[in-house]
Amino acid sequence: MRNLGAKCSRGGLLLFTNSDAVLPSTLLREIRFYFKMDPMLQALSGRTIPYDGGFLCFAGYYCFDRLRSFMARRLGKFSPSGNFLAIRKELFWRLGGFPSARVNEDGLLGQRISKFCRVHGGKAVFDLDLNTGHFAKRWRSPLKTLLFYSYIFGNFSQALERILAGIERRSGEAFNKK
Repeated sequence: MRNLGAKCSRGGLLLFTNSDAVLPSTLLREIRFYFKMDPMLQALSGRTIPYDGGFLCFAGYYCFDRLRSFMARRLGKFSPSGNFLAIRKELFWRLGGFPSARVNEDGLLGQRISKFCRVHGGKAVFDLDLNTGHFAKRWRSPLKTLLFYSYIFGNFSQALERILAGIERRSGEAFNKK
């Protein structure tokens, strides 16, 4: 569906969000400003603030977001948040759009973005100052939560992705269900 939406778009930038994301009224203006000020910027994502889920949920997002920011800044490994990903339309199609995957399509696209930026000199930024809200209903099932959010580490390690797929098969708990 996201690729279909991108085909219908008219602008030079694409913005993808999750259906349960809550975007601040200033986000679109901030995204346009970032891309206008830095022609090397190819993709942009940011922090998620959960509106529910309790302390563990908030702590989980806090840690995941800081890991994503560190990996992007220091190691060139971009792992976008599903709550928002802004990307230049030309690059999106050059990379083939979102891959057809059962889970973690945004993370897999992030890996392609990282490789493109390494080879061609562009930038992908995970900015902790750009926030979106999120209703964290997934945090109500501990196993589902662990499996669902562990895929983020799979963005940095293909071995972990294979391990998680095996756990999912054996447990019968699909972590891509909402």
